[in-house]
Amino acid sequence: MNKEEAEAFGQRVKGLRQKHDYQSVRALAEATGLSHGYLAKLERGEIENPSQQTLERIASAFSESVQQILGESDINLGGGLPDMRTYFRRTLGVSLDEADELVGLVQKYQQGRKGGTHEENQ
Repeated sequence: MNKEEAEAFGQRVKGLRQKHDYQSVRALAEATGLSHGYLAKLERGEIENPSQQTLERIASAFSESVQQILGESDINLGGGLPDMRTYFRRTLGVSLDEADELVGLVQKYQQGRKGGTHEENQ
């Protein structure tokens, strides 16, 4: 994202923070596990390329998708679910750490299924 897009994104994050009753950048920092200073710079538009993990953590704190916080369409033409972390946060109301743990368990399960079980290979 360029400087103009970074500034627009920062304003969007600030608006979402206020909409979701995070009274301060520090409160959002606590919810996301990101530093207060980093989030303050992000809101001011000084961060032009936040990582995917950063975007996911912010989106999850707002119980929204990365596409939503970026201002992109949340319509999934493929008919799939939102990213797992957001899905778990929205549907189960779990914390960010709990959602991360659930995502890890699902990924571990999926890896086991790809390898097949003894009964499937018979």
